Amino acid sequence: LPAVAVASPFLRLPSPPPCLATVGAMGEIERAVDAAMAYGPGGLLSYPGGPTQRGAVRKALIDARREFGSLVCLSAPALLRSGAVGKLLKLEGTVPMWHRGVKYNLPVAIWLTEGFPAEPPACFLVPSPSMLIKPGHSVVDSMGLCVTPYVLEWTAGASDVSAMVQSMCIAFGSDPPLYTVPPGRA
Repeated sequence: LPAVAVASPFLRLPSPPPCLATVGAMGEIERAVDAAMAYGPGGLLSYPGGPTQRGAVRKALIDARREFGSLVCLSAPALLRSGAVGKLLKLEGTVPMWHRGVKYNLPVAIWLTEGFPAEPPACFLVPSPSMLIKPGHSVVDSMGLCVTPYVLEWTAGASDVSAMVQSMCIAFGSDPPLYTVPPGRA
């Protein structure tokens, strides 16, 4: 951490971590993210990278929430690589897709995995009961996992969640991944 000079030339204190820089002047988004990150009934969050990783997770969630206001931040149980159940953070809500001049809002769940930010989030389309995932879609598999070129080229420290979501919106607009089940076939 960078040091901050204080009155004594022999005493140098570390700067506060970026995740605490907005304490005292927090807005609604920051409070919502902090509430999701707080210890709760589900136990500790399963991010092994300590304060540095938690700070990166917090920043990613806040930035994505600012860009995509319909997303909410939640903590939820998740199956970890070890096979154990842990507690991870996710963004849930809808993201916009423009197709032939019409705006559609697609339901998504974006999980910040235990390896974030070194690896990309896992993003899933979450179709309603009246919707189906288009078979053979270019960036969405049959389980709803979204893998755009941006996700495939994810670079720790350079890539971010907001840009990833934006890449999904563009890909969805050129090739819509969901369709409505015709009445009587649901």
